[in-house]
Formats: sequence, C-alpha cells, structure tokens
Amino acid sequence: MRPVTGETVRGGVTSLTRLSRRQALRRIGTRVGEWRIAALRTAPVPGTVPLVLVHGLGVSGRYWRPLAEVLSAYRQVWVPELPGHGRSDRPGRALEVPLMASVLADWMTRVGLGRAVLVGNSLGCQVALELAVRDPDRVTALVLAGPTVDPAARSAGKQILRLVLSAPPEHPALYPIVVADYARAGPRQIRGELRAMLRHRVEAVLPRVTAPTLVLRGQFDRVVPRAWAERATALLPDGRLVEIGFAGHAAHYSRPRRVAGAVQRFLG
Repeated sequence: MRPVTGETVRGGVTSLTRLSRRQALRRIGTRVGEWRIAALRTAPVPGTVPLVLVHGLGVSGRYWRPLAEVLSAYRQVWVPELPGHGRSDRPGRALEVPLMASVLADWMTRVGLGRAVLVGNSLGCQVALELAVRDPDRVTALVLAGPTVDPAARSAGKQILRLVLSAPPEHPALYPIVVADYARAGPRQIRGELRAMLRHRVEAVLPRVTAPTLVLRGQFDRVVPRAWAERATALLPDGRLVEIGFAGHAAHYSRPRRVAGAVQRFLG
C-alpha cells in the first residue's frame, strides 16, 4: 500500500505552463435510457486518458468550469450532469448512489468513453467510487475532492452545519451558482439526494477500490475534517492525501490552479 502522505498545496502552481492551450467547453445532450443527460466537454487530447468530473449534491456542472478550463490544456474533460441536475432531465425522484453510478457508466458508454479518470466532489466522490468498484477496467484513476460522508457526522443536521461552516473561504462567485442550482433542483430533489448520500456507506466501499486514488481536501473544509480524510485515504489500497491550502469544500472552484497542479502531479 502506498504510504499516506500529508502534502499541502498553498502557493500558486508554477508547473501549469500550458494554460494558453485551454480548450473551449461545449455543451452536448445524450439520451441514456429514459433520461437526456446534459454535459460539457472539451476537445480530445491525443495520447491521454480523458477526465470525467462528477458533481455533488444538487449542483450542476457549472461549478466545475474553473478547474475544467485549466485541466483542458492537458486532457479532454467531460462534465456530465446527472438526472435532476443542471440541464439534464428530472427523474421525479432522487436516485440512490448505486443507480447514479449505473447512469454514469451508461452515459460513458453512450458518449464513447471506454476508460477515464474520474474526479468527484462531495457526493460525486461516492458515485465515482461505486463505478470504480463496479467496473474497475473503466477507471484508470480516481480523484476524490472532499469525499463524503464522514461516519462521525452521518446526519442531515451535521452535514448542513458543516457545509455552512465551510462556506467562508470559498470564492464569492460560487454562492450564486449554488443557490441557483439548488433552486432549480428543488427541495424534494435535495432532500431525497441528501438521504441517499447518508444511506451510502462509503467506508465500506473504499477498501474495494483497485484504482490509484488521490484524496483532496481543502484546509478549511469542515464537511471533510482532516481526521476523516486521513482515515479515508488509509482505507484505500492505493491512496494518497493532498491538502489544498486556504480552501473549503469546493477547493476545485475556489483554488482551481492548485487543485489542477495536484491532479497533474498525481497522474504524472
């Protein structure tokens, strides 16, 4: 097992020298079973495995844009919006985590993604983990940015309180995006998805992952305390932990270049 590390990324990322090669994000729609799945994508980058960014509870793919734009200089980036999110169809009910993973796998098949690096945030980490365990040949590596749920806080009240306490260090531009996305999803979707997130026992899934995995947490992320990030990393057969300085639960939005640098170093 790879040793658990505690690297902290605080300064600017000087290794990202290809920012001028950023690719435009284009929107597409794909029919997957009974639902139309909306997604953003960039142009292919020959010789590399694409990245699939998996969003968290209630939000759309918009909050991935800053990171996707930086990473697009190195790899093709896909940002799907699962049913009930963003511009995708509404399922009429919140999906359980395993079903979200199944929909994501079917979507990958429909758009021609045989293998990919999955990058999840929050609930998206749980979806990515489920897919990595279910179909390991399709997942070359995992990046878990703010993985939920900390077993020490498995209740709606504790999760909401921790999320609120994690908000101050986030970039101000993130707030209107989250508010608009939550309003679009609606309270029924949010409540159902939160229950599904809490029912899913991620601590039982982590030891079954075979793909190399990077765990990322923001320095001020109260949803994912340092103790839980370290435990989650230790549960992984091949895990590494990196902390992003001066960031909260959405480090990928507030500190995209630092997160991109950590991802690039991990992927080599």
